[in-house]
Amino acid sequence: MENKIKIEIKNLNFSYDEEKYVLKNINLKIYENETVCIIGENGSGKTTLLLCIAGLLKYEGEVKIDGEIFNENLRKKMGFLFENPDDALFMPRVFDDIAFGPKNFGFEEERIKEIVKESLEKVGLPGFEERVPHHLSFGEKKRIALASIISYSPEILLLDEPTLALSPVSKENFLKLIKSIRATKIIATHDLEVAVETGDRVVLLNKGTIKKVWNKSEVKSIKYLKNFLLKEPGER
Repeated sequence: MENKIKIEIKNLNFSYDEEKYVLKNINLKIYENETVCIIGENGSGKTTLLLCIAGLLKYEGEVKIDGEIFNENLRKKMGFLFENPDDALFMPRVFDDIAFGPKNFGFEEERIKEIVKESLEKVGLPGFEERVPHHLSFGEKKRIALASIISYSPEILLLDEPTLALSPVSKENFLKLIKSIRATKIIATHDLEVAVETGDRVVLLNKGTIKKVWNKSEVKSIKYLKNFLLKEPGER
């Protein structure tokens, strides 16, 4: 793992209603090309934290990318994979969904065609350019959504429940795909297998606060994490 700090979160707080905080005093450093998995019960703030890092929610505190306070110009360094791929696929053809990012970044038409072809090959769906996204299987939609992100080579991937609702075979293949991508990755997941298999570090969120951070060597097994999660807060 490289030691350059890619993302630094300082004293981050967030509330949807200005009364009850969903995230409280989040402090975390994430290093370049590191994979950090965020685990916790439903409602613990996992997805909200990803949305804050992506600049999609207005929060208190500070998020720095490469030492720079988050701003709109830094957004192009990030790719966000939503839990439901239908939230990301909105074009009539697969080609158009994948080409959307490169077009916005000013690539020429011929280069865009090459990028779409390369992105589909990377996710194992060559030749899908003319397919209709809403006719695809859930697993295929997940792959197309990921292809639409890697098409512009973001340095940071924010992945919200990437294996949710996938079959065992699709899940295994999708995890291999995620692991093969060189980027700084933050994965919000309830699937402890994902955390054990992919995480360089695992962060436990509980009621909006960071309760525990493990290095890879400290995460002994899925059972270890599950037993820890089953303990009462006061026992941790």
